[in-house]
Amino acid sequence: MVDESDLNKKRQELQHFLGKVKRSFWITLILLFSLPFLVSIFLRFISTKSYSEKAENQYQDTLKPYIKDIPEDQIENVLAEKCNKGDGLICGVLAEMYQRGAYVEQSHQKDLEYLKKGCDLNDLCSCRVLRTNFLISNRENDALEIDKKLCHELNQKDGCANIANLYLFNAKFSDKEKQGKEYLKALCDDKSEQSQHYCADFNKALEHREKHRAMSPASSN
Repeated sequence: MVDESDLNKKRQELQHFLGKVKRSFWITLILLFSLPFLVSIFLRFISTKSYSEKAENQYQDTLKPYIKDIPEDQIENVLAEKCNKGDGLICGVLAEMYQRGAYVEQSHQKDLEYLKKGCDLNDLCSCRVLRTNFLISNRENDALEIDKKLCHELNQKDGCANIANLYLFNAKFSDKEKQGKEYLKALCDDKSEQSQHYCADFNKALEHREKHRAMSPASSN
């Protein structure tokens, strides 16, 4: 005769076992479905780390000629002295060092300070990076002054194109559209490949804007 209590105990043990099997099945299933995603994240992490290391190595290689034979604890002072004596390129190099924190204490303020010095000394790279910083900080008027320098003093077509872009497409300069079209005409009249590229892109953007205005409810009233 089977003991009822033993039977209930075995039934409970079986149910417990089946519950564990069921949980293990779902955990395994979830892991199987998650595995490609987890592998993708891991590979992306490795790729990003590899890219960052490669970029850092490239930067160090670029920096080497400027700090060659300078003791590490003197790099900042030596480059600052060269910048202050009128070497605009070195000002730009030092600015990026402050931006990265390479051989100097990282400082956004000094980064901008040396970018301005470099640009004042007509270093093109310093001017362009400084302009980008101004735009990121929503300082369009300051960026415009850099563009004017690039365009009129340093004869850089990207500076002229940037002025046209601000005057034609930035709402803060909506009263400057006529001047923007004058800058655009000058670019279109210049037969260099770079200017023609700007000319084509801006004219397409203007054409698209005019079509959008024509289709808007305000224009139909």
